[in-house]
Amino acid sequence: MIKTGCTDTIKTRNEDSYGTTKSAAFVMDGASALIEPADPHLQHPVHHFVTWWIDYLTQTLDDKSRSIDAIIEAGIHAYRAAFPESQKHTPLEAVSSTLAIVRQEQDVLHAYVLGDAEVIMAKKNGEIVSVTDPAIQKNDAEVVSLMAQNPNRENEIIYKGFTAEELRLLRKNRLTMNTESGYPILSDDPSAAYRAQEIQVPLASLEDVLLLTDGLYPLYSELTKETLITMARTDGPDVLIKAVRHLELNDQKKETVKRLKTHDDATAVYVSKCSALSGQEE
Repeated sequence: MIKTGCTDTIKTRNEDSYGTTKSAAFVMDGASALIEPADPHLQHPVHHFVTWWIDYLTQTLDDKSRSIDAIIEAGIHAYRAAFPESQKHTPLEAVSSTLAIVRQEQDVLHAYVLGDAEVIMAKKNGEIVSVTDPAIQKNDAEVVSLMAQNPNRENEIIYKGFTAEELRLLRKNRLTMNTESGYPILSDDPSAAYRAQEIQVPLASLEDVLLLTDGLYPLYSELTKETLITMARTDGPDVLIKAVRHLELNDQKKETVKRLKTHDDATAVYVSKCSALSGQEE
């Protein structure tokens, strides 16, 4: 497999990231806390969380003796041991991250997704296969709808770009993180490792693959999944970053594309030559 990735932010620190190994590729999109910890010593910036996981996954994903979910569970335990203060966080104080992985496992490509990152697979027969968890997008849509109903919201923002009413809904949704009625995501709960969206597709049937974080989802207002993967195939994944930044620039007030943030971190990894690996272990 040939893997090409890019990530971009307008913030001081990028809370997205990506990584590649001999047999795998992955993207992450960190989510910061929705309240400040009562004890300042318990603060743990989300970019530290994402950076730790990028290093861990880069070191472990090529170990084919372990399943992806077992690797993730072991990583959660290792993170908790390295940062015991994380276990003292309430759900609203905790940081988390979406995670999308593809890994070659003999003659199949295994896709694993926690949260609302996405894996798009283009098959040789023209079929497009998408792997994602829509639960977080549904929650975000509720907040976006609330934002659209308040013409004075810019004067009512109190924390992280949100009004008090929006924060109440965001926090209500966050409290369902890693619960049976809510959504699984990478955080400090080991059980989440086994609740990912997963699929295995024969390598021989695949043309190429695209991994995305939700910062690129505004492009879906104009483009299809097939178009996105074609753009990455033709010009590389960075063309997707340029396209979403152009869209954001022309829609500063979020009127054309309803979304939580005017500018979000955005990450894409394009994986080509999948079928060439059929019959061989990378």
